[in-house]
Amino acid sequence: MRFSAIYIILLFALTSCFEQDEIVPPHDPGNLTVGKVELTENYIYQIFYDLESNTTVKQNLLSDWDLGFETSENGWHIILNTSKMMLAGNTGQTDFENVKNSAGLTMNFDPSHGNLDSTAIGNWYRVEAEKPVSLQNVYVIDRGTDEDFNLLGEKKVTFQPAG
Repeated sequence: MRFSAIYIILLFALTSCFEQDEIVPPHDPGNLTVGKVELTENYIYQIFYDLESNTTVKQNLLSDWDLGFETSENGWHIILNTSKMMLAGNTGQTDFENVKNSAGLTMNFDPSHGNLDSTAIGNWYRVEAEKPVSLQNVYVIDRGTDEDFNLLGEKKVTFQPAG
């Protein structure tokens, strides 16, 4: 009996009342246009979608390309096709024939935030007279996988500006 009385007293003493939540009306979305992109089961396509026209502009297999080159007036960045899980490593060497593989290299990926100042290839050039000049460094590119997750192997490359 004594235990029951202590239990009941503790039950009321330790119970708190919560304030009723304020009901907030839902946000009015305004004029809303709904678009739809058809994706495959394994996401094997990259799809380019135009929000203004609400249409798919282009699509390609994710394995159709490896490197993307910036084409702005003052930009010379190089990006990896991250959908293939590609990596790149700067060997720091300029003798192309001396580089045999990626052993001992720090292999990097392009972060998903898309900042061109953070690419795996990074600054492969210096600017002289407002033009890029190659640093001649040899890079090892791990080409990642295709849409069936087959390994595509490594390639070694150097980059030269056009012109």
